[in-house]
Order: sequence, then C-alpha cells, then structure tokens
Amino acid sequence: MKDVKVWDLYIRVNHWLMVLLFSGLVLTGKAEEDYMQWHFYMGYLLSAALVTRLLYGFWGAKLARFSAFMSTPKHVYQYARLLLQGKAPHYLGHNPLGGIMVLVLLLLLLLQLASGLVNSDDVFWYGPMYEWVSEDLQEWLADWHAELVDVLLALVACHLLAVIVHELALKERLVKAMFNGKKPMLSEPYADQDNFENDTKEVKKTVRKRLVIMLSLSLIYLYWLWQLPI
Repeated sequence: MKDVKVWDLYIRVNHWLMVLLFSGLVLTGKAEEDYMQWHFYMGYLLSAALVTRLLYGFWGAKLARFSAFMSTPKHVYQYARLLLQGKAPHYLGHNPLGGIMVLVLLLLLLLQLASGLVNSDDVFWYGPMYEWVSEDLQEWLADWHAELVDVLLALVACHLLAVIVHELALKERLVKAMFNGKKPMLSEPYADQDNFENDTKEVKKTVRKRLVIMLSLSLIYLYWLWQLPI
C-alpha cells in the first residue's frame, strides 16, 4: 500500500520536543523539591520551540501552515455530527476538530509561557521580565500561570483520548505518522487529499531557507532570554 508524506521532519521533531519540555515543566513546576531553575530553563527552550512553530505556521511548509487546517464553524459542526454518526471522513492532515485543538493548545501554551516570564515565587526566583510589568499585572498573571496549567493538562488528556480513538476505533495510525511522517493511502480518498500534492523542488528549497531563518531568530531570542537574570 502506497504511503503519503504528511508531516515533514521539522514538524515531527518539534512536536516531540515540545511534548518532552512540557512534561518536564509540569513535573518541575508541581514537584515539592526546588527545581525552579530547571523549570525556567525548560520554559525558555519551550518558548523558543513555540516561537519557531508559530512562525512556521505562517511561512513554513504548506501542510503545516495554520491556513491548511483552519475550518469554519459550520464545517466543524458538520464533521462533529458525522463523527458521532460513525460516518466522518478520513483526513491526511488535521481533521476540523483536531485543527481547533492544535490552535487552542498553541495559543494557551503561548499565554502560559508568557505569564511564566513575569512570574515569581516572591522568595528566591523571579521571571526574567518580572519588573517589566505592574504589580497588579504580576498578580493577575501569577494566578493565570498557576491555573492555566491544569486547563492545558485537561486539553492534553482530551488530545490523547482522541488519538486513542483514532488508533483503535478508526484504525488511523496517528502516532506512527508522527514518527515517520507518513500515512497509508486508503481505498477511498481522504477528504483533504487534494492538498497533499508534492511540492516542487524549488518550493521545498524555499521552505528550507525560511526554516533556517526561523530557527536562527529563535536561537537569537533564546540567547537573549538566557542572558536575563532570574
């Protein structure tokens, strides 16, 4: 059975890197021991990975752009109704509900990381941008940072549950695809199959050049962030 290339190498590496860093942040943030320095540094790394992913969502490979999986509310409703009826079409990329989940997770993660940069334990550790905002905003963001992590964990749980449903009930090998970047062709066409035509060599070359620029900008941002006192 012929396979179709869905996710490029950058998307796959960045996805698992963000999984590892987010897991590390949750563990160090909720641990009774003082791992706050590690918490800050992993937050820096995750914020750099997130910056690159956001940039790639606008100027990266066609299938990784946000425009490739953004759906109208009507389209999302129709897909959800078909899903409940057991008649939902298969997608090579993100289905309408999956696309919404990706966007929500990225946006909330951005807010969580931003609030962490101005957060403090009021004893030893202060975010590198703690003094950049007013005291009222510091308190508001501190509360946000403490509460939002549980919202993110709940969304991650929903995401994992959806993956399990796709793996077991719908027979879609999403985990394997996030490792090798490929999905098998089916007897019936995927709903978004027309979007997965192979890019020309020139287009791929342009995307690689853009990715180098995006990674360079993220590294510059990370270096600057690392120089700030905590």
